Amino acid sequence: MSFKDSIFAKQIAKLATGTALAQLINIISLPLLTRLYTPSQFGIFAVFLASVAVLSSISTLKYENAILDEEEVQDAKHCTALTALSGIFIVAPLLFYSFLAYYFDFSLISIDWLTALFLSIAIILTNVFTALYYWCNRLQHYGFMTRGRVFAAVAVAFFSLLVGYLEIDSVNGLIVGSLFGMAVNAVYLILKLKLSFSSIRQLPLEKLYTLSIKLKRFPLFLVPSTLLDRLAAQVHIFVFSSVFGNSIAGAMGVYNRVVGLPTSLIGNAVGDVYKRRISELLKARQSCRRVFIKTGLTLFTIAAPISCVLFFFAPELFTFVLGEQWKQAGEITSFLSINFLLAFVISPLAGILYLRENQRIDLLIQIVLVVSLAIGMAIAVYENSFKIALSAYAISFGVKYLVQLLVSFKLAK
Repeated sequence: MSFKDSIFAKQIAKLATGTALAQLINIISLPLLTRLYTPSQFGIFAVFLASVAVLSSISTLKYENAILDEEEVQDAKHCTALTALSGIFIVAPLLFYSFLAYYFDFSLISIDWLTALFLSIAIILTNVFTALYYWCNRLQHYGFMTRGRVFAAVAVAFFSLLVGYLEIDSVNGLIVGSLFGMAVNAVYLILKLKLSFSSIRQLPLEKLYTLSIKLKRFPLFLVPSTLLDRLAAQVHIFVFSSVFGNSIAGAMGVYNRVVGLPTSLIGNAVGDVYKRRISELLKARQSCRRVFIKTGLTLFTIAAPISCVLFFFAPELFTFVLGEQWKQAGEITSFLSINFLLAFVISPLAGILYLRENQRIDLLIQIVLVVSLAIGMAIAVYENSFKIALSAYAISFGVKYLVQLLVSFKLAK
C-alpha cells in the first residue's frame, strides 16, 4: 500500500469510526422510538423530512461543491459563505407564509404556520451545517465532522425520546428533535472553527457576488439536477402518504432510516474522503480510475452481505427489533435490498459528477430518472396499487445507479 493509499484509508477510518458512534446511538434509539410513535406519526415525520430534503437541495445553490473545487483558499472561504447565505431566497418566503398563515389562520396543502416555521429553521441550519462541513472536509478536519455527528445524534435521541415518554405532541417531538440535532451540529462546528459575528460582518459582498457569477455552473446545472434527484428520491413519500396513507409512508420512512445506517456509517465516510481525493487528482490532471475501482470494490465487499441478510430476513428482523407493527417496513426493505446495494456502492462513486465540468451529465441523468419515476407513480396511482408504486421506485433508481456507474467510470480516467 502506498503512502497516499494509507492516508486515504486512515481518513476513511476516522470518519467511519466517529460516525459509527453516532449511528450506534440511532440504532439503540430506533427500537424505542418505534414503540413510542406509531407508523402514522412516523409517516407525518417522513413527509416533513422529505420536504426538507427537497428544499435543501436548492437552498445552497450547490456552492458547497465549489468549496472543494476551488484552488485558491480565499475563494474557497468565500464559497463557504455563499453556501451558508444562499438559503435566504427560500427562508424569506417561508417565514412570510408562516406569518400570514398564523395571522389569518389558514393552511395551504396541509402546511400550517408552525410547519412553515419549522421548515425555515431546518433550511437555515442545513445551509450553515453544509457550508461548515465541506470547509472541514477541505481542511481535513475529520475529527470535527465526526464529533458533530455524535453530538447531534445524542441530541436527537434524547429530545425525541423525552417528548415521547412525556406524551407531549408526539409528532412534533420527532420534528423538533431533528431540528435540535441540526442546531447542535451546526453550533459545534461554529465553535470549533472559531467563527464570530465580526468575521461575518466583514464579508466582502461585492466579492461574493462576483464569485457567484463565476461559479454559475453550480446553480445552473447542479441545482436542477439535485432538485430532480431529491424529488425522485422523495416523491414516493408524498404519494404513499396522500394515496396509501401515513402508515405506509411511515413504513417507508423507517426503511430509509434503517438502510441509511450503514450508508451513513461507511458509505458517506468513504464518499466524503473519495470526493476530496479525486478533486485533487482532477486538479493535477491525473486519472482517478485506480481510486475509483478500489473504492467501488471496498464498498461492494461491505454492502453485499448486508444486502443478502436484508433480502432473506428483513421482515423477521424488523418485527423482532422494532415491534410487530413494523413488519411491513421489513417487507419493503426485503423488496428493495438490491437497491440498497446499488446505492451504497455507486452513490459515493458518482461524486465525480459534481466536480469540474461534469454537472451537465448529472442533470441529464436526473431528468431521465424523474420522467421514468413519474410515469411509474402515475400508473400506480391510477391502479391504486402500492406494489406497482414500489416496483416503479425500485426499477427507476436501479437503472439510474447503473447509468451513473458507467458514466462515472468513464469520467474517472
